[in-house]
This record gives sequence, C-alpha cells and structure tokens, in this order.
Amino acid sequence: MELYIDKIALDKLNIDFLNENLAIGQMKLLDILQSYDELYFFTNQNFENEQFEEYKSVNLLFNKIIEKAILRSIESIDFFANESTFEQTIVIENSENHINRNLIECKGGLYFVYETYSEKIEELCFHYTKKIDLDGTFGGWQKILNKTLLKVNEIIVNDNYLIDDFKYINESVLPLLKSVKKQFSINRIVFITDYLNKSNYKKDSKLEILKTELRTSFINIFHKNFRGFSNHDRILYTNFFIIDCPIGFSQVNKTSNSVIYIETIFDKFTYNRRRRHLKELNFFIDQNS
Repeated sequence: MELYIDKIALDKLNIDFLNENLAIGQMKLLDILQSYDELYFFTNQNFENEQFEEYKSVNLLFNKIIEKAILRSIESIDFFANESTFEQTIVIENSENHINRNLIECKGGLYFVYETYSEKIEELCFHYTKKIDLDGTFGGWQKILNKTLLKVNEIIVNDNYLIDDFKYINESVLPLLKSVKKQFSINRIVFITDYLNKSNYKKDSKLEILKTELRTSFINIFHKNFRGFSNHDRILYTNFFIIDCPIGFSQVNKTSNSVIYIETIFDKFTYNRRRRHLKELNFFIDQNS
C-alpha cells in the first residue's frame, strides 16, 4: 500500500490521535499507519538529518509510523503521476485540490481531505462490508454494490467454473463485473479458471464478448496451474475490497446455505489476506503471460 499525507494534515493527525475517543474512520487510519505490513509512507517534506530527528521528537505519530513503514519524502503529489502503478494508493491532503483529486482518482486511487477522511473511510467500510445469505432471493449485484465510492483499477476473479458456459457470461459474469467496474477505466481484468484444458472451451470467442461488453481490451483468462497453493475458493479481488463467494459466482441465483462476504482493506485481516493471495496470483499470472 502507498499512503501519502501532507505535512499539515500529518501534524493535525498527530494531535487528533492523542484523543482516546476516536471515530471508526480515525481508528482505521491509525491502524494502517501503525501496524500494516508493506506500507510505503509518503509526505511532502525533505529532511536533513537534524530536521528529521527533531521532527520525530515533535510528531510522535510520525515517529511511530516510520518504525514499521517505508518512508519516502517527495516534493509534491505529482510523484504519483510519474512513478506510481496505483496498485493500492491512498492520498490525504489538508485541503482539497481538484487537480490532485482528479489525478489520483482517475488512476484508481483513493483521495481524501483531512476534514472528512474519517467519515469517508467509515462510509466505505459500511458499504463494502456485507454478508449476503443465499438462503433467500438474491437481490443482484447492482443492488448490493449500488454506490460509486471506489474507482477500482484491477479485478481478478478466481472461480474455476465461472466462464465454463457462454450462458454464465451473460447471467453471472457481466452483471458482477459491471457492478464492480462501474464506468471507470481499468488496468486489467483477469479470470483464473479450471476449464482451459477443454478442447472446446472457445477462449477467444469468450474474450471477444467480455472485451466488447466491458469496454476494455485488458482482459485475460488463465487455466489454474498452481504449485503449492490451492485456489479452491471463489474470490473476486480489487485494489480495495474482495468478494468471497464460496458456492461460486455462477450459482448465486440458486437458493443455498452459502453466504457471500464482502470486506475492505480497511480491515487488517482482509488487507493481509488480499496481499498474500495477490503475491501468489501475480506470480502465477506473470509466469503464464
């Protein structure tokens, strides 16, 4: 994860987090800053050695952050436009800059301002933390993911049987992907399946339909071939949330005893789970591309 906080906001957060009665969004951010693994922390300060030590003594939050995070000082937010891959990027500025907001969000990052970041994080957690019991009528993905809060730039679907049949593309794949993708541009959509070894799988025909309907050419289908990593469970991964569907995404319209789980990376368990899984999946994708 990349997390940028400008100096003014960071100084304010240092004071805020001394309060014992933190709001949910504040607690989520503090947890990220203090305990998340593989956190790259950015701020718009250039430290000389003496200034660095002095600031650590003044801003105890900063001192705590750099105990675990990897620190990078940058001159401006333009850094992200030139160097970031936006795999998972969060920016918090003291006051809103519309140019910066557009820059971050159009790439698939999250942009917050100091005054409202806590409420926004809480709203994201509320909307993207769900349990859907399939013992009744499934309401549909459009209803479940009905808000445009996250501009995801990556979707990886691990489901061995999801695109086995052409009918599943129209009945299951497209409603799901369109609800997650919304109208945003996307870096890649990847399907990992167990059916590419079938002689009549018709991969190219299915890719053509998907690329046309989802309006992107960055789509690929891989036959699962993992070594030492079982990918049995059906999961959809994005940069900021995951959807667990144990029964399979093509089976959600059937009444069953299964449950769909949606969780965000603002939950530490989900963040680590996604991080570990993506290492395995990306290694597999790279090896088979």
